[in-house]
Amino acid sequence: EDIAGNPSRYSGAFRAFAEFMPIETDVEHDGANNPSLQLFASYDFGPLVTTFALDQRQYRDKMVCEDDFMVIPCSATNASDRTILGVPQKDWFKEGLGGTPARWKLVLNEVMLSPFKVPARTDRNGFRLGRELYEEKAGWTESGYVLNLDSWDGFPAERSEILNFIADENIKNTVFCTGDIHSAYDIV
Repeated sequence: EDIAGNPSRYSGAFRAFAEFMPIETDVEHDGANNPSLQLFASYDFGPLVTTFALDQRQYRDKMVCEDDFMVIPCSATNASDRTILGVPQKDWFKEGLGGTPARWKLVLNEVMLSPFKVPARTDRNGFRLGRELYEEKAGWTESGYVLNLDSWDGFPAERSEILNFIADENIKNTVFCTGDIHSAYDIV
């Protein structure tokens, strides 16, 4: 069940999160009684480090492909207006990143920023992702790999925008720390 389709359960989940996590924010509701928490924030540690904590769950666009985990991306994934951060958070992040005098910029990033390409193959159950499936997907030119579209791989234009901003503005010493990747590997 999609928790967002159940307003009281969705609101309760936000309230429970706010009450039991060590955060200093309250659940807010918009005019349609949709809950939200502003979780993105920055913390300065003198002139040495500014830490940016991003929220890549609340403000993101919905998935555009049939599935998002270890799949061949559909062409809509590459749309330039798709966002994992949302416009207000992205603007805040770029302004803070470009404006901090700290020597190091530490970005706490929920999902992998780096591309994570997994070679497609047949698994033990006979599930097969082969070249003919890639050729059927419009706009997909790299054959042989599947991606996790729940991460930045599902938002490649925005990832490029952020990385190009860092390069264009000559922002040095930016480190992205990722926390949410669950993996299991089968050695063949």
